[in-house]
Amino acid sequence: MDGTPPLEARHVLDSVPGAVFVIDELGTILFANERTAAMAERTVSELVGASVLEYVDEEAAWAYAAAMSFGTDRNYADTYSGPIRIRVISATGRAVPADLWTANRTDDPAVGGVVCLLSAQTASLGIADALAAVAADASWGEISERIADALSGFPVVADAAVLSMDEGTWMVSAQRGVPAGLVDGTAGHQLWATALETGERVLHATLDTVPRPLRDLAEQMGYRTVWAVPVQWRTDPIGAVVVLFRRFVGEPTPNELTHVHQAASVLALSEHLSRRR
Repeated sequence: MDGTPPLEARHVLDSVPGAVFVIDELGTILFANERTAAMAERTVSELVGASVLEYVDEEAAWAYAAAMSFGTDRNYADTYSGPIRIRVISATGRAVPADLWTANRTDDPAVGGVVCLLSAQTASLGIADALAAVAADASWGEISERIADALSGFPVVADAAVLSMDEGTWMVSAQRGVPAGLVDGTAGHQLWATALETGERVLHATLDTVPRPLRDLAEQMGYRTVWAVPVQWRTDPIGAVVVLFRRFVGEPTPNELTHVHQAASVLALSEHLSRRR
């Protein structure tokens, strides 16, 4: 091997509709396609020859360490793993969430390394992480942060916040991607209150039907839709709302609604268990 996969393998890997790269047993990047470079905000030539650990946050380094161990232990030949949630660190220092999948092809002369695929993060993995945090007796704030982060993944793809009502005042428990001022001001209070008081989801397909103060602010920040979902244990209100802002119009699909409902249910379970203690 000359350090990079043969031309035919590179052509196949480069045609995959996702961020694909190959690392050796030391974590050196042997190949990266243009989508990988775009995610890392670097050029392909910058990535090839560098250590993969330079482009991942410390919490996810173990995932690549495991992938590299596949390459040194022939008992793991042809082993697949994933998805594992990671964060790619871009050239500007931005943490880009993604799901990592790996396939050990070290013994394959056409590849000679561990093939890694980065797909957009999925909401289901994040919701599972939040549920695990509930089981571990994590705080409401930590669980809220995990839920807000999860809802940025597919298929929901939203900037999300968890808002709680505390003695008549809306408090931001967590927010992910939502600009300052959009949920911590008064612009959306009417919408949040409607969801909380009725116990029903408020799902706007466009901003046209959103109360004006919130509509103007959301539009200014590039959003096209906003949803507010009450957090309830069965039919009992918990006093919290999940708010989602999306950058495209349209009604939520059944699959999207399922994920949003699951996210709200995890929050409700957390508060329900907390009240029982």
